[in-house]
Amino acid sequence: LVMFVDSDDFLHRKACETVLAAYDETGAEIITFGAYVHPAAHTTPWLTRTLSPRKVTYDGFEPDLLFEEASRPFVWRSAFTREFLVREGLLFDETVAFGEDQVFYFAAYPLARRTALIPDKLYYYRASRPDSLMASRYADRERMMLEHHHITRVILEVWNERGWLEEWRGQMLDWDFEFIGDEAVN
Repeated sequence: LVMFVDSDDFLHRKACETVLAAYDETGAEIITFGAYVHPAAHTTPWLTRTLSPRKVTYDGFEPDLLFEEASRPFVWRSAFTREFLVREGLLFDETVAFGEDQVFYFAAYPLARRTALIPDKLYYYRASRPDSLMASRYADRERMMLEHHHITRVILEVWNERGWLEEWRGQMLDWDFEFIGDEAVN
């Protein structure tokens, strides 16, 4: 299994053991788990909800994985089988400097034969400080809108190429408008 850890974050001491047990139980190609915000005072209701998946296993792709479940946007909260990554040729899109995790998930979930979400909180995500580079990025609404537009354009291109857009156009467009629109009104 392949997992990602950002340099300023850390895993729960039982993370690998728990993910391996979930893999043995489900045989899932992707296992997505919960996370804590560290320090807890820096969390938001959205972040708490986002990092708290329920226990469920999907055989094949269901759009709920992307549009309803607490299953993205942070790739560090998932483990992927190496076979899956190699078989599907999944790589991070280097044209996306910010939001590459979103692009990765929108490509990965539709390709997985089985995906398991588990509620275990196995990752400690260090929330950005008010003076951090990430916080300054969020403060520039115009820049965020442009970055979100680029992310959605890349995702829509992949979905169109693979024929997924035709089947799930409504859900994708709803997500797209919400993703870009949130930056315009917040």
